[in-house]
Amino acid sequence: MRPPSARRYPRSASSAIPAPSGDSRGWLLTRVLEARASEHPDAPFLLDLEGQTLSYGETALSVRRLATSLAERGVRAGDQIATALPNSSAAILLWLAFARLGAVEHALNIEWKGSVVDHVLELARPRIIVTSPDSMLGPASGQVVPSCVDTVLVLDETAREEQDLGLHLHSTRLTLAQLMGDSDRPPKVAIGPETPSVVVYSSGLGGRTKGCVCPNGQAYVMAHNHAVCLDLSRDDVCHTSLPLFHSHARLIQAGSILLVGGTLVLSQRFSKSSWLRNVCAYGATTTTLLGPMLEFVLGELPDPAPHNLKLRTVVVAPVPSDETRDRFERLTEAKLLGVYGTTAMGNFCYNTIRARKARSAGRILPWYQIRLEGADGTPAAGADGSLEGELLVRAMLPHTTALHLLSADSETSLTDRDGWHRTGDEVALDQDGYVFFRGRVTDYIRRRGENISVVEVEEAVLSHDGISEVACIGIPSSYAGGEDDVKLCVVRKDGHGPTAADIFAFAGDVLPRFAAPRFIHLLDALPRTKEGAIDRVALRDAHAATPGTERESGRAAELGRPSATDQVGTTHGSLAATNIPPVG
Repeated sequence: MRPPSARRYPRSASSAIPAPSGDSRGWLLTRVLEARASEHPDAPFLLDLEGQTLSYGETALSVRRLATSLAERGVRAGDQIATALPNSSAAILLWLAFARLGAVEHALNIEWKGSVVDHVLELARPRIIVTSPDSMLGPASGQVVPSCVDTVLVLDETAREEQDLGLHLHSTRLTLAQLMGDSDRPPKVAIGPETPSVVVYSSGLGGRTKGCVCPNGQAYVMAHNHAVCLDLSRDDVCHTSLPLFHSHARLIQAGSILLVGGTLVLSQRFSKSSWLRNVCAYGATTTTLLGPMLEFVLGELPDPAPHNLKLRTVVVAPVPSDETRDRFERLTEAKLLGVYGTTAMGNFCYNTIRARKARSAGRILPWYQIRLEGADGTPAAGADGSLEGELLVRAMLPHTTALHLLSADSETSLTDRDGWHRTGDEVALDQDGYVFFRGRVTDYIRRRGENISVVEVEEAVLSHDGISEVACIGIPSSYAGGEDDVKLCVVRKDGHGPTAADIFAFAGDVLPRFAAPRFIHLLDALPRTKEGAIDRVALRDAHAATPGTERESGRAAELGRPSATDQVGTTHGSLAATNIPPVG
């Protein structure tokens, strides 16, 4: 059956929202940085809460010096670089330096452990690794480095001088300043919007973790979408505590601030006890809260809010209840804006300051098309006149979505032959064109802002000698924000072996913190469907009656590292209507 035309759907957002304009060959954030440094070199670009402050001029000079030094160390266009770095000015500078050289950075989640790290390194096939000393790729981690790696750079700000670590490959411990060098004449490299720039990994695409190969054009347009929908300007200060190894903090928040010439305030991680203090102290006007972060922040907000709170917009995903939204906006006088998107397609659905609807994720930007598919290939009609089904999206501008997938499966394409990408999410689309999230089609779990692959959790837990079968399922969390708790349903070998406490401890050793189970249920056998597959629906339905053993709850004050693999995002106009200065 031929899918319905995208023209059947309501118009997207107001035509006051301008599309990316100008020659697409200029859609390069590295070129934007040089332009902003030339225009206002002393204006602050990056405030790292670990102690680093960089102006636009200093940032541009540091990026040129890094690019020069990296080229002298053998980095070339097309090289695959794996990075395992915490939020820091170094991570921002290296991202831009690699992009300037045409090298492809694979930004790895520093929470990963064991088999997931092995799997991702096999996908990335990096020639060079850049890591912090204590990451899962650091010299003390014991991680086996694949044979394709010939250089490991360990960034350690305590290093007095550059030190050869004496491993079987070229490995060096050094500070960022020692890596940077003095020369600021990097080689001229031909790069364009189609050039791969960064690989962002996601577990929300079904199966094992996959890498989305994002070109320069996608990074630029994701930054543009955010800037114009939030009406950002040079006066804005964006605070982020989201991890730079995901696309929201890097491409959307840092990219949009760079595009308008504003200031980025970078926290190493989210902490509800320090969030308000940091936002007030640095005069943040915009930020993003994902998953339960909004609930945690709301619990800390005094009434009335501090007089020096300057927040104007707060992007949220998923969309909060009306009660939560109203209370937050009353206390802060900021607007909560629901958004939606994916790692592969970028941020394509936004509420804006001027046009928003309660409980919606916004309207589709007009340089994308969407359609909905039900079980029979056509959308179902809702009682209120809305359409319902799985959301498919197609980009109308070139080089603005991920180029392809890095996957252990044979399937590496993100779209069908007509350019449509399946999001794996079921939504409703009302008559005004607003999108409402309904649920997931694909089988993954979302916790602490991270997408969790049930396949990888099950593989890790099955490495225990005393376990014969395991099923990982998501249970709705008591926290707001569309969170899941992880539950393991375990069959032990010969009906005996490790206790629930033993399995909790083992899981903590082999799984990242965000994937650690909250519940473990010991079973004699797992329920099966007629086809012999694990009946996950039956396991979820049985949870209320038989929750199993619950892990002792830890401190809720500190979240690990919420992320943004599922982002967010409206219509044509002229660039003169935006706060984005021209480039070159």
